[in-house]
Amino acid sequence: MTEHADTRNSAQKLLELEEIKKTLEEKVNERTQQLEQAKKEWERTFDAIDDPVVILSDDYKVLRANLALSRIVKQDIRNIINHNCYELLMERDTPCENCPIHTTVAEQKGLEAEIHQIEQGKTYHLRSFPMSQEPPRIVHEYRDITEKKAIQKQMMITDKLSSLGLLAGGVAHEINNPIAGILAQTQLLLMDSHEDNPFLEQALKEIEKAAHRCRKIVQDLLNFSRQKPTVQKEKQQLNQIIHHTLELYTLLPHKERTDVESNLDEDLPTSRLDADKLQSVILNLLVNARDASPSGGTIKLSTRQQGDNIILEVSDHGSGIPPELQEKIFTPFFTTKEKGLGTGLGLYISQEIIQEHEGSITLTSAPNEGTTFTIELPIR
Repeated sequence: MTEHADTRNSAQKLLELEEIKKTLEEKVNERTQQLEQAKKEWERTFDAIDDPVVILSDDYKVLRANLALSRIVKQDIRNIINHNCYELLMERDTPCENCPIHTTVAEQKGLEAEIHQIEQGKTYHLRSFPMSQEPPRIVHEYRDITEKKAIQKQMMITDKLSSLGLLAGGVAHEINNPIAGILAQTQLLLMDSHEDNPFLEQALKEIEKAAHRCRKIVQDLLNFSRQKPTVQKEKQQLNQIIHHTLELYTLLPHKERTDVESNLDEDLPTSRLDADKLQSVILNLLVNARDASPSGGTIKLSTRQQGDNIILEVSDHGSGIPPELQEKIFTPFFTTKEKGLGTGLGLYISQEIIQEHEGSITLTSAPNEGTTFTIELPIR
């Protein structure tokens, strides 16, 4: 009887153990399914983030990345793993200078930094977070702020232009009054006969011309700051405007000798042009060419007709403009000259003047081969 009872109890316990095992297996399966579902949801969430997010080791190796990084670097997500983050996203051979990865690991707190992708001209706002200490794991999120930085820069330029407009108003009153005095006194002196001193008479005429030009420059500055087109076009000979500009150019102080070699098409047709404004453009290009040319260099200036356009070219034999700067050369306040030697407005204003003439101004440049500015003006 006892043996039979023991056997029955053992069988009962086996049944109970089977039930417990079955229950545990069901719970394990259920938990596994929950974990699989959570993993899938995490991966979908991870990949749904528009900005690149990566999990890194402390030696910059990518352990995991979302699809945003794959899209940006144009590589299969499987080929990204175990590559250095700075090679993939920044296209560098060495880590970024201000990367916070090691500080994040050491201080175990989130940090932020701004890093630059030089090859594509992009700027990223990097947020770095500690994930684990042993082994060290770090999460990096990269947000492309290139467009935001460009907008901020444009807003700064707009603010500068607004300030320039206010400044121009004050400058006009301060400068126009003494210029008016210079003009009045010069014209009084010209009323006297200077037949015995033709040099003095010519000098007075040059002073009068320069004073008129100063007044025109102040007015142009006001017009520029107000963004109002004030082109006063008349039938002009571009070559004649160039001759007058070269006369002014010779009066400018020259630190080093720089000759101008002219090759002007004598059969160039007349067109409706604003002589004063084009004179400003040509003089600005000559001064820039002079500053870019080595000592004893030669500036080449030429005109020709091409179809329905007049072509003006100004060339120097300087070191050239680097390709990455050429697209910025007409941006207001951008200058490659040393501090105090340029405002960065000359080429911007020149472009505005040429566009007011319905023309175009472009440049070609190569290292150690100089720079050529080409102006196309329609024949009207």
